Amino acid sequence: MSITAGHAVGGRRRIWFFEVTPNERATWAACFGGRVLDAMDSQLYALILPTLMVVFALNRAQAGLLGSLTTFVAAFSTLFAGAAIDRFGRLRVLQGALLISAVTTCLTAVAHSFIYLAIVRSVQGIGYAAELTAALTLVSEVMTPKFRASAISAMQSGYAVGYAIALGSMVTAYAWLPEHIAWRVLCVIGIIPAIYVIILQRFIAESPLFVAERKVVPVEQDKSSYLDLFRKGNGRNTLITAMISIGVFGAAQIMIFWLPTYLRSAFHLNVTKTAGYMVLNILGSFIGNLMYGPIADRYGRRPVFIACLAVQSVSVGAYVGFTSNLVLTLVLGFVVGLLQGGLSNGVQPIIAELFGTRIRGRAFGINNAIVRGAAAATVGLVGFLATHFSFGLSIGLVAICLYAVAVCGVLLVRETKGIELPTEIVPIAGRTRP
Repeated sequence: MSITAGHAVGGRRRIWFFEVTPNERATWAACFGGRVLDAMDSQLYALILPTLMVVFALNRAQAGLLGSLTTFVAAFSTLFAGAAIDRFGRLRVLQGALLISAVTTCLTAVAHSFIYLAIVRSVQGIGYAAELTAALTLVSEVMTPKFRASAISAMQSGYAVGYAIALGSMVTAYAWLPEHIAWRVLCVIGIIPAIYVIILQRFIAESPLFVAERKVVPVEQDKSSYLDLFRKGNGRNTLITAMISIGVFGAAQIMIFWLPTYLRSAFHLNVTKTAGYMVLNILGSFIGNLMYGPIADRYGRRPVFIACLAVQSVSVGAYVGFTSNLVLTLVLGFVVGLLQGGLSNGVQPIIAELFGTRIRGRAFGINNAIVRGAAAATVGLVGFLATHFSFGLSIGLVAICLYAVAVCGVLLVRETKGIELPTEIVPIAGRTRP
């Protein structure tokens, strides 16, 4: 099973990246950089959370609330982002979102109270929501159908890269500075990658599908709205993709947010050793992102999705159930990251392939809103349960239940591998040709 998904040249397959046009590569690179920045900024908070709990005397419920606030705000703001993307363009919204994310991360460095943290984290959620929605829409529309899932999953690997940068920065800062100062320095450097990303995005073009649509239907004549997602049969597609996303991303957010704290509490690790455990999980996530798309482009969205969900359910259960075995925990951490990275890319190509150009941004927007709302609830739920039960049991029980919801959604969705993106606001009827 090859992970390259390219044309055969001299008996070997070429990587998809070298099979697409220069504009497609540049667009992908800009959106990849956006994911790196977004991940770095968001994961810095998760990594410094144990320090914040000490500095601001936070209990687990309060720490979970801070994480949930960002996600709840993102859930609402992504609806506005989806509408803005369809109305004003994918690229313009993407640039504004990255600026918000970087600035709010810097403002976290001067936090002095729980209330201040809550406010800044809430505003930060606006940037996170708009960045992801705009990047997904832009890459989906620019990339050739044959490599759509490959490009999206590779773009999402930027999250693992950003996470790794955040982790490396944390280890360095904590090694050279006192813990109560190091976390503030980490927040300040969060703005540095934004400079690169914003400059790079000045050299890419707007989605050709969006430009063509605006020539046919100027913005002042566009009457499309979120209601179109529930008209003419689109409602079924909206609900099914929501089920898949709630299951996958709700469980992923639990692992992303709580894993550093879980490892420190379960094994009584210091910052450096916790980082060592996280490296394998992040590496697995990075590889999973790169592998999933080419495999889904070759074998189909549904079978690959279901197989990954089944294995991940077993892996998560084992991961949080063997806290006394350090070696097994390391191995399972890699496997959980591998499948988590892959699963996070499964639904986006399907959404792009089920909805028309005028409502595609809204389709991603409402899906991301539902996802973030569910993720916020699950993070808070685990924090609440962990005050009454063991950390491992709380994480495993909620995550596995969410994977079961995702499986139900995948069983109901149509196969959409390799199709041209629809332009009209109509559902895809009947079976699609792979």
